[in-house]
This record gives sequence, structure tokens and C-alpha cells, in this order.
Amino acid sequence: MVCPACDEPNPGRADFCSACGAPLSLPAEADRRVVSVLFADLSGYTQLSEQLDAEEVHQLIADCLDRLSQCIARWGGYVDKFIGDCIMALFGAPTAYENEPERAVRAALDMQVALSQWLDRNAGELADDEFLPQLRIGINTGPVVTGLFAGGGALNYTAVGDTVNVASRLESHCEPGRILVDSTTYDQTLHLFEFEDEQTLQVKNRREPVRARHVRGVKEDRGRARGFEGRRLPLVGRSQELAVLREHWRRASQGSFQLCLITGPAGIGKSRLLEELVAAEVLGPEQVAVGRSYPYASSTPWEPVAELIRSEYQLPVELGPREAAARVAATFPEPWPPQLEAGLTVALGSPVSEVSELQGFSPAERQEWIRNSVI
Repeated sequence: MVCPACDEPNPGRADFCSACGAPLSLPAEADRRVVSVLFADLSGYTQLSEQLDAEEVHQLIADCLDRLSQCIARWGGYVDKFIGDCIMALFGAPTAYENEPERAVRAALDMQVALSQWLDRNAGELADDEFLPQLRIGINTGPVVTGLFAGGGALNYTAVGDTVNVASRLESHCEPGRILVDSTTYDQTLHLFEFEDEQTLQVKNRREPVRARHVRGVKEDRGRARGFEGRRLPLVGRSQELAVLREHWRRASQGSFQLCLITGPAGIGKSRLLEELVAAEVLGPEQVAVGRSYPYASSTPWEPVAELIRSEYQLPVELGPREAAARVAATFPEPWPPQLEAGLTVALGSPVSEVSELQGFSPAERQEWIRNSVI
């Protein structure tokens, strides 16, 4: 059985991938759940077909769609189907996480970057700028029924419901080169991304209008997902825990290495306690590095380390892995070996298959280069 997330072969009796841990079992025949549905369409495809031979178009578009699909998989999405030059993807099915809208928007932003890079690489074959393909992406979050649907001898996993229809309509209303999301997706990600003003769309075959916004990009500073907007409430009942943390910080500031683990159920106030420590000790950016581990990072163990590195070196979130690795390496007096910089490129989010400097090494040797790059 081949893992759908990383293509690693696994024994037929396995329930989870031995390489990345993704589930291998078949999904349920029918399951009601909330997902984020993404539709992406290559505008300009028809004009491109008129310019080139059918085989040339197929080769180009297949390569382009493959790169776009990699962006979806990187953020934990599932490519439901290809409809000509259009991609339908699900975030939250068959595997559900806790932040499907965020992952969908991040995948969409990566897809726009991937298309731009693909256009640069194929500039010679796409000589007529008037017909260069652009992506229109629509994202809608809501309830669907997912599962295995049979018909005409085929058996496919997909999602059905009004949420899918609205996502398709949002894509058709989106301007080329942009991303349009519904109000639910906006509400759940407004602390992470910049959006334009709301617009009301009257979509085909639907009575109720759809409220939507275009995505501008990632916010420079990640906002708060919890709490009351614009209000700062006093901390209650955590004075002892805060005192312990402040004592550990006092020892650390005097040169004694300290390690603290704060654990507890979701929403109990772990992040707030750390915020109070930073405020009480008046800690600045040079004293605090932040890294987070997300459920969509199940395919790589390096994401928390990558965020720590980006925080420590103040690397912008939109800076690609290779550019970010080069900027880190440039801060050292001695030049880095190409394999070491390549290892950091992988740690910062680039797939190993796209880093030529690490090809030809065994998996163990690649991991050693990656480990050495982040130490």
C-alpha cells in the first residue's frame, strides 16, 4: 500500500505510514463533517490550447497541476479531483484537523507562488504574455457529506453538499491571480491573513447571497486566535505558576540552562501564561524566539524548529525556504557547505525531492545534514 501523503510503500496490513504517520485505512462510506473546499482554475488555458499542440499543452498543464497539487498536500489537503484545468481539494477530509480554513488559505497562497515560478521556468514555451495562465481560487468552509461514492463502475472518495457548490461559485467570481473566500473562512483566519473589504455576491442557482473577501496575504504579526478582540483581561488564578516561570527565567538570565514544560487541556491558558511571563520580565524580540507545531505539519518533524529559526533570524513568513536558508548561512563568518545549506532548506519547508544538493545521499545521510544545519 502506497501512502497518499508521501508515496512511501507500506505493508498491506499497516494502518499508518511508517515514514510520515499518515493514515492508510480506507475512509468511511459516508460521513458528515465540516471541511474547507478549495477550487482552483487556470484561466487562460483555452487560449493556450489554441497556440500549442495538444501534446505540448498536456505536458505543460500536467506539470503545472502536479506542482499545484504538491502545495495542497504540503498543507494537509486532499486532492479530490481534476476537472480539466481545475483542481478541487478538501481540507478536513478524509483526515480532520483543527484549522482547516487556515491550511486551505496557506495552500492557496503557495499555489499562486508555485504558478509564478512555473511560468518563469516555462517562459520560452509561453511566449505570448497575453495568454499566460493565471489562477483563480475560491475557498468555502461548511458542512458536507464525504465518503466513497460509486457509479458507472468507479469508486471514488469525494464530498457533496452546498459547501462544494459555493466554493465552485466563488472560484468563478474570483479575479484571475487572486483568492476569494467566504465569510466563515474569513472569520476563522482573520488573525492570520490580510483581507480586502467584504463584498456580497449573488451566485448562480442559490437564493441567499454569499459574503466573500479577497485575500491580500499573510499578516506580518500573527494575531490572537482566542480572547476578546481589543480587550486585555487580568490573569486570574495563575500567580504560583507565573512565579515559577519567573524564577526559571531569573536563573536562565544568570547563565544557568533551564527547561520548562507547560501542559494542560486546550483553552486552559498555557499561551496566556507565557504572554504574562514576557510582559512581567519585559522581554524583547532578542530574548524570545517562538516556534509552533501544527497538525498539518505531520509530514515533517522540522516545522517547530523552522519557526524558531525564522523567529530568531527575523525572517519574513513569505520568504521561501531556499532564500531563508541562504540568509541564515550569510550571517556566519565561514561559508557553509552546499549540503549544509540544503539541509536547512529542507528544515525550513522545502521537499527533499526538490533539493538537488541532497540527491544521491541515503535517507540517513540526508537527515544528518538536516540535523547539522539546525544545531
